[in-house]
Amino acid sequence: MSKTDYPRLYAKMSAHPKILAVMKGAQLLMTVLVALAYLYYMVLTVIFADLPGILTAATVSAVPFVAVSLMRSRLGGKRPYEVYTLSSLGMELPEHGGGRSFPSRHTFSAALIGVILLPDMIYVGIAVLVLWILISVSRVLLGIHFIRDVVAGSVIGLVCGAVGALCIKFLV
Repeated sequence: MSKTDYPRLYAKMSAHPKILAVMKGAQLLMTVLVALAYLYYMVLTVIFADLPGILTAATVSAVPFVAVSLMRSRLGGKRPYEVYTLSSLGMELPEHGGGRSFPSRHTFSAALIGVILLPDMIYVGIAVLVLWILISVSRVLLGIHFIRDVVAGSVIGLVCGAVGALCIKFLV
């Protein structure tokens, strides 16, 4: 997608305010579901695992999350609603000044959590990975992230999730 394609995409999206409202609500719901799946996994880990298992499970998600957060603060990157006028999408500049778009932390987190859950909770892991794809698409369509942001977040999340799942399997 080129830079000239984004304004056309957002013009098409703004022509459908009801669809936008549903997408915004769905995105919030999907994000909450991913967080609840992770919370469920961590509760089960606390109940059924020993201390090394709990520490490993917490570390393999917390360390990459902090690293991506630090990366975002250094790399920054403007958001589509900062580059283009997207008030028709309901995306105005936030009071904190915006930025910190690269990489997408939502897509990173969903990919990481989905992959970490796969070995122990395959159906929940698959459900989270489906939500990861939907979250990725919706964040681009709503003008919150550019495609590069969600691709970078996704790749980092998938790789860190795979490494984390291996650590959990072989270290615990």
